[in-house]
Amino acid sequence: MLQRFLRERFGTAAVEFAAVSPLLCLVLLGIIDGWSHSTYTMNMRAAAKAGANYVMQGGTSEILTQNVAMSAWVQPPADAAVTVDQVCFCGSVASQCNILCSSSGQPPSGYLRIVASGTWTPPVPVQVLLQGSKSEQRETIRVR
Repeated sequence: MLQRFLRERFGTAAVEFAAVSPLLCLVLLGIIDGWSHSTYTMNMRAAAKAGANYVMQGGTSEILTQNVAMSAWVQPPADAAVTVDQVCFCGSVASQCNILCSSSGQPPSGYLRIVASGTWTPPVPVQVLLQGSKSEQRETIRVR
């Protein structure tokens, strides 16, 4: 009777599928989470680049730069934020933007820094593979 049972192959495929299906489900969840994270990162990068393009085309308002970047962000998270600030350097040393460099007497090099930030949450609420994470994208443009 035991030999006859071992020779039968009718349920082999079902048993193999039952053994492999949890692994296939984990792989599928990983693909979904990875795709979602990649799309989120690309959308955030596009928002920061839209703000940078606005500045490079002659825009000077920091508030409008923020608005352009936020409006370009496709499906932003609830805590999405875009910050724009001006930083200046005399050589490689940070300085105030309204004071001439003491070493050369020239105006400092001015940069506009655009930072888009937000928290990505995985679309599958199981959070076995990937946890939600805070991330940011930066764009820096020389303005002077």
